[in-house]
Amino acid sequence: MKYFQLILIVVFGLFVACTGSDVIVATIQSEKIHLSEIYQSIDETAFRALPPSQKTAFVRKYAIQKHLSANPQNELAKIGFFVKEEKNRLRRDLIVEKVEKYLANNLEISDSTLAFISNALNTDIYVKVLTVTHRFSFGKAQERTKTEALKKAEKIYMRMQSGELTFEEAMSIYGESQVSKIKGNEMGQIYFGYMSKNFNDVVWSAPQEKLLEPLESPMGYHIIIVDHKIPKMKEKRIEIDQNKLKEEVQKGKYGYREENFTKFLDTIYLKYDASLNQAELYNVWDSIQKIDGVNSMSGIPVSMLTEVDNKVIGKIGGKEITLDWLVNETNNYSFYANVSINNGFSFNKLINDIFARHLLVQWYADNKDHFPEFDVTIKRKTVNKIYRLFLEKMEELQPDISRDVILNRFMLKHGIVVNSALFAENAN
Repeated sequence: MKYFQLILIVVFGLFVACTGSDVIVATIQSEKIHLSEIYQSIDETAFRALPPSQKTAFVRKYAIQKHLSANPQNELAKIGFFVKEEKNRLRRDLIVEKVEKYLANNLEISDSTLAFISNALNTDIYVKVLTVTHRFSFGKAQERTKTEALKKAEKIYMRMQSGELTFEEAMSIYGESQVSKIKGNEMGQIYFGYMSKNFNDVVWSAPQEKLLEPLESPMGYHIIIVDHKIPKMKEKRIEIDQNKLKEEVQKGKYGYREENFTKFLDTIYLKYDASLNQAELYNVWDSIQKIDGVNSMSGIPVSMLTEVDNKVIGKIGGKEITLDWLVNETNNYSFYANVSINNGFSFNKLINDIFARHLLVQWYADNKDHFPEFDVTIKRKTVNKIYRLFLEKMEELQPDISRDVILNRFMLKHGIVVNSALFAENAN
């Protein structure tokens, strides 16, 4: 009896060894891939829930990715992957993504905020607006600085506040759009969320018929009169689910998430002693406008900024930041591969965006404890990109061959074998 029990124990042990996490699921020539290694790439429960064909496909992809990512740089260069540069871009892209998500997850939305939004969505607003634009305004803009635009807006406001001019008279004198002059207004009815958050906050909080001090938005400086407010009647009122509204706000609707991010940027600008030289940016923009194509719809790529003088445009921590630094910095992020500059707004946004990304990376380095398993994610993204570029290259070279055939040929060539029998329907 004891002998029989011993045999059962041995058999059970072999069964566990064959079905446990140390079972061999694939080989790359003489190198073994165990199930435990697969579980480092996918949750064990999720993997076990996959049908046999998907388990086999997952292991096949994992083995091919492992072999591809182990290739030396000269081999990876053939599919357009340059390890040092790509890892750097992937790392920085992910840092920005993670920090933005971290800030969004820590955004608190109060009940009073939800009540304000709910009320605003159920109130129709009609406004009279006169806008003073500047060189870095969104849309068609005048060739003046932001400071000059603000001074002009303040002058118009004071003339209206004193009773010297009515809104209609101010529009006929100072309106920058001929259509707006004829219409006598630039907006009329507006909907909550259409304009920037600070615009929404002020207008929906202001009393009716009040002349508001110049208010800044991406379009310039606005002189506003809240003409009238009309609460929606019962049949037109919007029934608002507060939980859904909170979720929408946290995801970015109505500008609260963007405002929170902007406030965070203000703190790290101070923390790292960062600033931009606005006067020098205007000089740089003057030079850029002389480049052919800059004022076209397609604009010019960021790399063409090297054609203008390498001016000092700001500082970070006492270090001077030049235009060449800016161009070099864009190479650290995949985002800028297709960015173009076609007006003052896009140029100014680019400068501020690059500064922000650089400071976010610096802040991340000082706060790594907020981001566990970051390096694991980088590794996963790196091997996924190598795999994608490999397939794109092979499909380009062999357009008549299916992806499955390409992968199977690659496996044969490099001695990759998947133990697909392990995942057969009757394997368990």
